[in-house]
Amino acid sequence: MKKLSLLIALVLGTFLISEAQIKKAAIISIYGNKNLTDDPLETKMYQALLNDSSYSITHTIEEFETTLNEVVIPKFPFPFASKEEITGNEKYQAIKERQLSSVTSEEDSGYVAYFSNLVTASGYKAISGYGSIAKDTRIIKEVFEMFPDIDAVMTAYIDFNLVTEAGAMGLSSKKVGAYCHIAVYDRELNKLMRLRESAKSNESVMGAMGMVTDPEKLKPMVKSASENLIKDLHGGKINKKIDKMVKKMNK
Repeated sequence: MKKLSLLIALVLGTFLISEAQIKKAAIISIYGNKNLTDDPLETKMYQALLNDSSYSITHTIEEFETTLNEVVIPKFPFPFASKEEITGNEKYQAIKERQLSSVTSEEDSGYVAYFSNLVTASGYKAISGYGSIAKDTRIIKEVFEMFPDIDAVMTAYIDFNLVTEAGAMGLSSKKVGAYCHIAVYDRELNKLMRLRESAKSNESVMGAMGMVTDPEKLKPMVKSASENLIKDLHGGKINKKIDKMVKKMNK
């Protein structure tokens, strides 16, 4: 049976924000990482999967965007800028190139490979989540400068990894875990709210030495983990958690 883990963290300073201080917010990033590791230097471990032309998380990211707009955003007591207002800005459209140009030369191959595995919702750029790689704090600050009428921004992304269910003697049962990360920042770059939700694949496979790299085994697990995650984001439990967090933001 699928296990759900929900981690809610409210960063110091959350309770200092009032509804009156946030007149308008905006989603500035929605994306996912196709890889099954968050370490760009480990990308080659899953190269066979990443090179498989039939492997895609585009539909998952599209559903994630729809869920954010239909389930998450309506919970906030302040309006959000339209997607077109953000993604249509020329300076915003140039963000990706600056992310890649910030990569350190000695690690180019690993980090460029990392960026190549990111899948963004149409029009959006990949911001946040891996600040040491993309210098996201600087980019978020620059996004605020692009939009002087925006008081808060939201970033959202999905990633995956292998989860060990049980194991012994060099063999272990593995599932794929899917995770969504939603954060809200103010103009001072304080993280006002952070939501992390996870779900696991229905399927499991045996991995030797803790590894599963066969694309034919991994693809259905990524798919079912993604479906379970989106389903959970529509559930009543997370709606109550979001309501609680928003109320605390506005005390």
